[in-house]
Amino acid sequence: MKASPDLILEEYNPKREKNKSLMLHEYSKSNDIKFHGPLSYRHLRIIGWITLALSQAGLLMKFGAGFWPDLQKVLGIWPEFLTGFESFMMPLFLLATFSVILTAKNGYRKLIIQYSLFIVGIYAVFAFVYLHYLVGLTTMLTDGDRDAAMNTLELLFLIAGKGEMISFNIFIDLLLCTLFTFFINYTPSKFFQGKWRYLFRSFAILPVAYEVASIILKIRASFGDFNVTVWIYPLLTTKPPVLFIAFLILSSFIKVRERIFLSRGLSAEQYKDFLKTNINSFHFALVASILLLTATVVDQLLSITLTYVAQFRTGDTIEACQVMVNKWGFGQCVGVAAVIPIVLLFDYKKTYKDGTMDVVIPIVGVGLLAFVYLEGLYWFLRYLPDLIKEWSKNVFK
Repeated sequence: MKASPDLILEEYNPKREKNKSLMLHEYSKSNDIKFHGPLSYRHLRIIGWITLALSQAGLLMKFGAGFWPDLQKVLGIWPEFLTGFESFMMPLFLLATFSVILTAKNGYRKLIIQYSLFIVGIYAVFAFVYLHYLVGLTTMLTDGDRDAAMNTLELLFLIAGKGEMISFNIFIDLLLCTLFTFFINYTPSKFFQGKWRYLFRSFAILPVAYEVASIILKIRASFGDFNVTVWIYPLLTTKPPVLFIAFLILSSFIKVRERIFLSRGLSAEQYKDFLKTNINSFHFALVASILLLTATVVDQLLSITLTYVAQFRTGDTIEACQVMVNKWGFGQCVGVAAVIPIVLLFDYKKTYKDGTMDVVIPIVGVGLLAFVYLEGLYWFLRYLPDLIKEWSKNVFK
């Protein structure tokens, strides 16, 4: 017969009880701590959408500066400052995803469907804008030759990206993290029973393989091993690889901790009750904060190491190689540490009865993001004819 948390508490010696130095698994609702973070997954999503819009505005500024070097002088530090908010966005979205998964029924299914639809939607919008607007406008300058227009745009994207791939679809990252957490933590009720469950767990390698493939494509493209095509851009991951590893560890931590609790005499139902405690919520936030801080340090060390490796491979300057390594996704976690105070105030078990805002927030967020891209597209299209004429003069003179 498994002991209950209340029964375990009776076995404490007076000294331990006086000092209140309880083991984590010895906490329950009856002796829970009072502190609970004021921020819920909704707050994290709102902050995430705002920082995403700001980071994409910075990315578009960088993109424009790739075409017009004089623009960099006008913009100053704003592109770098705004793109730095990308470090805020991804941890917040991923932690909000964890909250929904761990507290909601059918959380995995809803999130997988939602993120998949967003991925398809963003790819469709990208294809429409690219083929209808960009190619359509460029054909006016290539005497109606659509193939020549597409080749010209491919070259323009190559020039703007300086041979690098441009990634912007954050829902690829969110889907990969959700899938990994699903395969690691979800317990199938109908299929994959018995030893077949190991096969189900092994599917967690698929999102990891996708992440690795995306990084390899970025690295090979930067070395000029193959020509970059714009149709790959919406399918690339956007977050720093080290941050992805940090969340893989966090997903695995949840499963490992469950096993540790069960091995110490608690039942599955008692563990579910523990998950609703304030101490568990704070412990989760604390572990996530430590992982984010560790990821920041490791990311910087890898960035320095890979910069020297890239210099050995290419013979370029340290500055040029540092930019190259940054585009691979390394050295981008500097701002992640600034998210830690927000994470420590996060209560992942906080839920709401009315789910209306859960629908409204992403709609408003996508609308805000659409406004940023439409504004960027407006300025791009406004100066595209002059850009193509200037580029043609330099090529054919």
